[in-house]
Formats: sequence, C-alpha cells, structure tokens
Amino acid sequence: MLISGSVFLITGGASGMGRAAAEVLLQEGAHLTILDLQRPLQDANFQFGHDRVLFLQVDVTSEKDVLNAMDATKRKFGKLNGVLNCAAVFSTAPIYDFKTLEPHSKQIFMKILDVNLCGTFNVIRLAIGLLAENEPDADGERGIIINTSSVLGHRGSPHCLAYCASKAGVIGMTSSLAKELKSWGIRVLDIAPGVSNDDFVDASAANMLPRTEKPSDFGQLVKCIIANQMFNGTSVRLTAA
Repeated sequence: MLISGSVFLITGGASGMGRAAAEVLLQEGAHLTILDLQRPLQDANFQFGHDRVLFLQVDVTSEKDVLNAMDATKRKFGKLNGVLNCAAVFSTAPIYDFKTLEPHSKQIFMKILDVNLCGTFNVIRLAIGLLAENEPDADGERGIIINTSSVLGHRGSPHCLAYCASKAGVIGMTSSLAKELKSWGIRVLDIAPGVSNDDFVDASAANMLPRTEKPSDFGQLVKCIIANQMFNGTSVRLTAA
C-alpha cells in the first residue's frame, strides 16, 4: 500500500508509540485521524493543526465516539485506508498480595481488558465498513489494520496479569480477523513491542526487559509493514529481548 495520499486512523495517537507512528506517516504524505482521550502537546516535530491531520478526543470503548470519528474522517478525507490501534492502559499488581491479604482488583482487571482488548475490537468493527468501500489496488488490497500487542502478551510476566491477558487477546483476535478479511483485501496483523518509554508504562515494567524500545522504532516498523504486503495475519515482535 502506498502511504502517500492514504488515510490512516490512529488510536492513542497523542503520545508514545501512536504519536511516533503518526509522525512517520505524516512525513510520508499520509492523511491522519488521531484519536485520544488526552489532548496532544504541540512541539516542533509534529503539528496537530496540520491540514492533513484531524484530532478528536475519543473513548475507544464508546460506540458513539468511534462512529462519530469514522463519520468525521469520511467527511474530511473522503475515505479510510488503514487503522492503527495504539490506545492502551497499563497496571501492575499481583494476583494476590500476601502482605495485605488482598486479591487482585476485578475492577482494574476489567478496565484494562475493556480498553486494550474491547476498545481495539470496537474500533476495528466500526472501521471495516469504510475500509471495504475502497476500490482494490493493483494487488487487490483495500486496507490494513495494525493492532498493538506486546511481548508480554506472548510470554506473560509476573504482576502484569491484566495487561498480559488483554494483549494475548489482541494477538488471538488478530489472527482470526486476518483469515476472515483476507478475501476482502484487508490485511490484519499486530506489532508486539517490548516495554517502551510510553507514558502508560511504569519503571517496574521497564526493568523486565534488557532494553526498552523507543517509540521511533515502532513508527519505522509501521511504515515498513504498510508498504510490504507480505505482512499479514502475524504478530511481529519489536524487542531486543
């Protein structure tokens, strides 16, 4: 898929890996819809006031918010070529605290699943209709969906039960969706970074891996995946571990 002239919707795009991907795609000539709960900070590297960027404050778990975002994207840019799901929350807690004699909070567990897994599902299901409207290119491609999982979703980690479960769900969902949407010319895959320097990752998580990936590493990999149609139905690990 050609990046220049294409329209991409990025959740969690105001900071961290989502923002890094947005910077790369904008430099390559893409049009972007950025969804995030927090308003982005302006800096010299990325101007959210750019005429090729639409920013919307959106809760990815809300059907109404996401539908409004799809409508706004169609009105401004006329189409949607790709979706990049980066919105996520993170928390560390043991399944049982033997010092306080308290079990893991069910509320926190469900909140992380709701944003990381159900939010990803919500955006995908509401974006597919727009992707399917595209005429297939010379290679039969209509669109691409890139989800963000984690190496922790593959191998697990102590005290990260909810996060690992949510990201393992994203990995499983990605494989199923790729098979379902292949005949429509829509690729689906996920990137599994190691612990990055994103705002939602705390110091204890960063210590789990020998090297933390930079958001710019993620942005460059997104660029590569979009351009290379051989990437589909897989989980691409981005980690030095």
